[in-house]
Amino acid sequence: MKLEELVNKNYEQLNQNDKHIWNYILMNKRLCSEMNINDLAKNCAVSRTTILRFAKKISLSGFSELKIHLKWDLEQEVSMMAESVDIICEGYTRTIQELARKDFFRFVV
Repeated sequence: MKLEELVNKNYEQLNQNDKHIWNYILMNKRLCSEMNINDLAKNCAVSRTTILRFAKKISLSGFSELKIHLKWDLEQEVSMMAESVDIICEGYTRTIQELARKDFFRFVV
């Protein structure tokens, strides 16, 4: 399950600190995926324990699992972007091929 889905599923249980942590993570996914728990706690102005509680509130075993989910989500986003680029390129290629088949000279004359 995606991290965002876990947060949404457990959103009612989150307090103000948890929501602040989640907002920071959302805005800094790539950076957070490389941070240790001390850095994340410092950047969110909360304790390590608060980070651990947040992870547990969203049904994770701890900070390590939170980082795994973050990295997995980032990989999925990159994969989806690559697929989107491929689809767009295929569309352009088909359009160019179709235009090449058309006889535009009859419209010009």
